[in-house]
Amino acid sequence: MLYQYNIANWVKYWSESHPEKPAIFFENNKITYRMLQESSQKVAAWLDASGIHSGDRVAVMLRNCPEFVEIYLACAQIGAILVPLNTRWTHSELNWAMNNAEPNIVIYESSFGESLEIDNRQRYPEGMILSRVGDSKSGFNIRDYHAETRTGDFRKQPDLNYPYPEKPEQHQVIMYTSGTSGRPKGALLALRKTYYNCLNAGEYFNFQHDDIMLVVSPLYHSGGLFIQVSPCLFYGATIVLHQSFNPIHIYHDIENYRITKFSAVPTMLRMLLDVPVQNRADISSLIICAIGGEKVTTKLLDLCRCSGFPIRQIMGQTETSIILWASEEDLLSNPNTIGKPVCHGEVEIFDNYNQPVYPGIVGELVVRGPICMSGYWKEDKKTQTSMKKGWLHTGDLAWRGNEGYFFFSDRKKDMYISGGENVYPAEVESVLKDYPEIAEVAVIGIADEKWGEVGHAYIIKKNGTDFSLQMLEGFLQNRLARFKWPKKMTFCKKFPKTSTGKIKKYELPAVGEQKDRT
Repeated sequence: MLYQYNIANWVKYWSESHPEKPAIFFENNKITYRMLQESSQKVAAWLDASGIHSGDRVAVMLRNCPEFVEIYLACAQIGAILVPLNTRWTHSELNWAMNNAEPNIVIYESSFGESLEIDNRQRYPEGMILSRVGDSKSGFNIRDYHAETRTGDFRKQPDLNYPYPEKPEQHQVIMYTSGTSGRPKGALLALRKTYYNCLNAGEYFNFQHDDIMLVVSPLYHSGGLFIQVSPCLFYGATIVLHQSFNPIHIYHDIENYRITKFSAVPTMLRMLLDVPVQNRADISSLIICAIGGEKVTTKLLDLCRCSGFPIRQIMGQTETSIILWASEEDLLSNPNTIGKPVCHGEVEIFDNYNQPVYPGIVGELVVRGPICMSGYWKEDKKTQTSMKKGWLHTGDLAWRGNEGYFFFSDRKKDMYISGGENVYPAEVESVLKDYPEIAEVAVIGIADEKWGEVGHAYIIKKNGTDFSLQMLEGFLQNRLARFKWPKKMTFCKKFPKTSTGKIKKYELPAVGEQKDRT
C-alpha cells in the first residue's frame, strides 16, 4: 500500500491500520489519523462539489494549521494542484503569483484578507471561488470554509472513494521560489517527487512509526511541507505543529511531547541558543535535529552540540528538496562539508561546458533523478535554462573531496539567504529602481549574526538628493516582503563596472560612504 505514489493513500492506510494514532497535535488539540482522513475527505468532497477537479489550482494563504494539511491531502485525493502562497508577501508579490497560477479557488486565513485585497472583488476573475478560514467580514460572495466543509452537506457524499491519482507525473503542487529576474517562479512538483523525497527523508531522519516531529517551518516552504510533514504522514509518525516560531514554546513542547525529530534553519537555532539556560527545558528525547536552509558555521554546530541538540545537516532547494546530507559523524570528521548525495538522486559537479569535473575542482552543483521538479509553471524558457539534458542546475558552486563529500564554494546565481528565505538581489533592485531619488542601485548579501545574511544596497543618487534608510523602508512597505528589505545602505558616486557595463559587485564593499541602519 505504501508503495503507491499518492500521499492521500498513505494517510488512508494509516487511518485504517492505526485509526487512533495521533497524526497532528496543534495548540493542545489531538487529531488522529482517522480524524485527518475524515476531514480531508470532506474537504475533497466540498472541492469536488464546488467544481474543482483534476488539474485545477487550489491556492492557500494560511499559517501553519491542520486546515493546511487537510487541504493538501484533499487536493491529492481529487488530483487538484495545491498552490501555497507565502504569508509574508506583499500585494505586488501576491498579484504576480495569482496571475501566474490562475487558481480556481483561494482559501485564505481571515487576517490575510487585506493582503489579498479581498474587498476589491473586481480584481478577481468571475467564477473564482474565495473561501475564508476564521472570522472576517462577510460579503462579495466569500464562502465560510469551516461552515461548509464541516457539515458534509454536498451533492456528493464525503465518504466517496475518490480515484486518488497514482500516475507518478501527476502534478501535485506549484511552490513559488524567489525569482532571479525580479519575480517568483512556480516550481511544478509531481507526486513522483514527493514520494522519492519521503524515501530520502526516511533514510536521513531514520523515520519510525513512533517518531514525534516538531514542525515550526512554514508549510508554504519546501522544508515544512516536503521535508517534514509529508515524510511524517508517509511513515505514520506524529506531527506537533506550531503556527509560529517561539523559542520558549519549542523548548516546552520538546519536553512535553518527548519530541524525537526536529528541523530548523540556523536563525531559529541561534534564537534557541539565546534563551538563558535556566529558561530551557529537557531536550534529551531528541534523536535528530536537522539544520539547513542557509549557511551553517562550525561555531554554530559546536554550540548546538554543547547545548544538547544532535545536529545533522541538509542541503537542498524547492526544486529538489534534499539533495545532500551529512550525519553527526560526517560533520565531526569532515568539518564544513555539506554532505553526500541522497539515495534517490544523482549529484554531480559540472564545468561551464556542462561536463563533470575532477575531485577538488569547483563547478556548479547539478542533480538529476526522481526528486527533481517537472519544470517551472508557464516558464518554458526558465525551465530550459535550469534543466539541461536531464540535469537540474542548482546555481550553487561546490567541489567534491576524494571520499565523496561535497563542499560549498559560492553561489553562481546572485542570491543570498536571510533567515532561511531566499532573496534574489535582482528582485530587490527592480523595486528600488522605482524610488524617485535613485539613479542606479546594486544589492549584495552580507553576513549577519542573527539572520545569517542580510541585504546591503549600494546606491547612486539622482541630483545629489539625500534620503535615509528609513525613508526607503517606507517606500518598500507595500512593495516587498520585509525579509527582502536591505538592512544597510551605501551611497556611491559611481559603480565599478566591466567593459560591457556590468557592475562588479565583488568590488562594492570597497567603495562609497556606508550608512548603517539606525
